Amino acid sequence: MAKVRYECTTPPHNKWWEIEYDEDMLGYTTWWGKIGFAAQGSTPKRFRQRWRCEAAYGNKVNEKLSKGYRLISKGRGPIKSGEEKKEPERNQFDVFGKM
Repeated sequence: MAKVRYECTTPPHNKWWEIEYDEDMLGYTTWWGKIGFAAQGSTPKRFRQRWRCEAAYGNKVNEKLSKGYRLISKGRGPIKSGEEKKEPERNQFDVFGKM
């Protein structure tokens, strides 16, 4: 499990958002705050089905991207079994490498 960090620095914003995917628990946790300050909160989300977890994770990331957040550091998000870890070319809204 690795955190993925996004930042929004378009004026007047100066904030960050992190998400950590937990494959074993079928869920993710988010943190957010202002750049240079500690996290203001965290929200764990858990699901019963893997596909629901992956869909919710992707929707949350796409929501932040559409609000102007940009990827700062990469971790490992949901990867289906048998899938390689290499990063294929894809657009910024295609979180799981699917179209």
